[in-house]
Amino acid sequence: MLPRFKAISTLLAFTVLWLVFSGTAWADEVTISGTTTGSFNGQPLSSTATLSGLTFTGSTFSGTTQNGALQISLGQFSLNGTPASYSGSTFTLSVNFSNPLGLSPNPFIITAFLSGSAAVGNVAIAFPGTSPPIPGVVQPFTFSNQVATGQFRLNISSPVFVFVGQTINLNNQISGASQTPLTTTIPEPATMLLLGTGLAGIAAKVRRRRKANQD
Repeated sequence: MLPRFKAISTLLAFTVLWLVFSGTAWADEVTISGTTTGSFNGQPLSSTATLSGLTFTGSTFSGTTQNGALQISLGQFSLNGTPASYSGSTFTLSVNFSNPLGLSPNPFIITAFLSGSAAVGNVAIAFPGTSPPIPGVVQPFTFSNQVATGQFRLNISSPVFVFVGQTINLNNQISGASQTPLTTTIPEPATMLLLGTGLAGIAAKVRRRRKANQD
């Protein structure tokens, strides 16, 4: 009976440690990472693109959502004083996600219309490329991989204004992010407590039986 008692005692101790150090069963937050590239007037996508003094620089972003939301930068624009008119030009932004895996659509490519000039002091970049521009973009994404399935939304503010001599960041937000695991989840603390209580009862019963046999 002694080996059985030791085995049950070890399992009980393991259960207690699991209860102490385990958290929630599964965080539904999503880790999102990737890079951006861009181009003007249909040129090849690049991490740095320039059109007559207007420059786009791509970014690398990474983070885990909190309450389903995450602030990310999709790059930045800068404008110098080179005389130029940008009306009628286009800008293409490509968002290439490296995580989560199994994301669709990926990459996400969107085109913006440009207007304004260095002479008037600013350039307006309207996402998506519609006339008249609509106030921003909300693009839904879904993903499915060997670990989980889930979704989130990418919110892009529009239009974006770039002023002469300034640099602006394309700070945008991920919202509505959540995921569901495909594997068996870790039991909730309440479930583990019930298991621990049951094991304690079994251990006590074994001790009583062992004592009775000795008597």
